[in-house]
Amino acid sequence: MNFFTLDRDPTIKQLLISLDSELSGVAPCVDTDFATDSKAIFLRHRDNAGMCAYIYTLGQRDNRYGVQLEFPPENGPVLAMETYENIGYKTLKDILMVHLDLGETGFR
Repeated sequence: MNFFTLDRDPTIKQLLISLDSELSGVAPCVDTDFATDSKAIFLRHRDNAGMCAYIYTLGQRDNRYGVQLEFPPENGPVLAMETYENIGYKTLKDILMVHLDLGETGFR
């Protein structure tokens, strides 16, 4: 996937490029059909579409991100969520590795 062609703010494009260079399997997780603000992107787990991460820079300090993690409902229609605000890149990367089962590529 060419992240430069996405209709997104440069901060989101750069984030995706950085994540893609450090984590394996980022590109297939990008949900380009989900309508979001240009300063946000929606990522879905490759094998479980209910595991999602909505990443945004809107309302965050410079070089900081917000992320809302969504978990599929276990026994009903209620969607569970966790939200983190103003987190750094490394923290965001670590969260996404766990939530979306992404491994490090070994390149940095």
